Amino acid sequence: MKVVVTSRQTIKPSSPTPQHLCQLKLSFLDQIQQPHFVPFIYFYASSNSGLNKATNDRRRSEKLKKSLSETLSWFYPLAGRVKDNLFFDCNDQGVPFFEAQVQSSLDHVVGQSNSDSQLNYLFPYPDFDDAGDLLLAVQLNFFDCGGMAIGLCTSHKIADALSIVMFMKFWATVSRGDHSNLVYPQFGSANIFPPTLNPNTNHHKHGVGTTKNKISAKSFVFSDSAICTLKAKYSPTTTTATTVTANNKTIHNNPTRVEALSTFIWCRYKAATRGEMACGEGIGYPVIQGVNLRTRLNPPLPNSYYGNLSRFAIAILAPPALEKGAIGEDRGSLVTQMRDGIRKVNIDYVRKLQEGGGGMGGLNSKNEEGGNKGGEKGGGGGDAVFTLVFSSIARFPLYKTDFGWGRPVWVTFGVVNLDNVVVFFPTKSGDGIEALICMNKGDLAKLETDKEFLSFVSNPKFPLLSSL
Repeated sequence: MKVVVTSRQTIKPSSPTPQHLCQLKLSFLDQIQQPHFVPFIYFYASSNSGLNKATNDRRRSEKLKKSLSETLSWFYPLAGRVKDNLFFDCNDQGVPFFEAQVQSSLDHVVGQSNSDSQLNYLFPYPDFDDAGDLLLAVQLNFFDCGGMAIGLCTSHKIADALSIVMFMKFWATVSRGDHSNLVYPQFGSANIFPPTLNPNTNHHKHGVGTTKNKISAKSFVFSDSAICTLKAKYSPTTTTATTVTANNKTIHNNPTRVEALSTFIWCRYKAATRGEMACGEGIGYPVIQGVNLRTRLNPPLPNSYYGNLSRFAIAILAPPALEKGAIGEDRGSLVTQMRDGIRKVNIDYVRKLQEGGGGMGGLNSKNEEGGNKGGEKGGGGGDAVFTLVFSSIARFPLYKTDFGWGRPVWVTFGVVNLDNVVVFFPTKSGDGIEALICMNKGDLAKLETDKEFLSFVSNPKFPLLSSL
């Protein structure tokens, strides 16, 4: 796949940012985030407009640039730059906007393995590790078949995944001219999670999942029926089927779709790499899970709140539960342990976060660095303990991002240098889950040969995109 960049421009907001909005403080959660790009890419089939390809490409480009300029008037921090890890300089400097011609068809890309880094050339900055002071960049890719892809690089200093999806939905709505259905962003997370005045700019430079090793990535699709089977497989035993809370509320502990799939992938990953797992007595195995903080605040924040409003929860899976789960004695206990880790991200946890660097720095770094080292529990010591990091955007409306020529045929990530990370996406049909698994090439190859793992994986069915 040959990608030739044909144009480099800068898109600025359609209206200047008012003087009183020209500086936006970073929140504490922004300050401790790594300055790397989060690479989303949306693929679209040919629009069958009746126009020749060159004219159709030009019209799409003009429409996207105009609507992006309008969108940046509302998402004005993205057109600025981050300064000294203290504030966003909302100076309307603009967003780099590249255009490229791809000498290939969508059939050769969509739904195929993204295990090599060729997909990364559909982004404006293929090296995602260092965003610098830049907050957003876009590359518009036109394929020979008439299809296109929008590659979006957003700095993790300013946004979590939900915020990025919200931005894309807003941009698409503006492009369609459907202004009555716009949901406007709200900024100001620094008021909720006050920043520290002396930020350590190197804090979490090598955070959860980051690595300098060569990483492979591949997408695996799990159908609704396969997920239902896994939910039944990892349901707790009758003695642990319910939990009574302090408020005398009974919670049924049947696993969610994501919990069941996370447990399954973890068990098969452990089985596939069994010969390399640390096996010291009492060692626990960390599982790290992304958690949306908006719903855990009191009162909760609306999803329109833009910024870094998510954290990681860590669960240490005890070896007895792992072994029993592997042989089927009590698979449900694995789900329970994972869920207990998420429950720790409660109102008390959020309150400590709101104390900023002084009250939360130690707890936060201990929690996350513990995940990289095998956790503070379990007596792992210097043993090499493997960790899996799970993040789910499976309930996000990715496939409703319609710019005026139909919904995307595929949405995924670029290949990032994140080791042992699993990201759950929705499928286009909406009933399954696509798992993008990033890990070193050897471990991924072992997982791909695991018969039980493969027995639950479906082959995704895509239309012949070049004929659309």
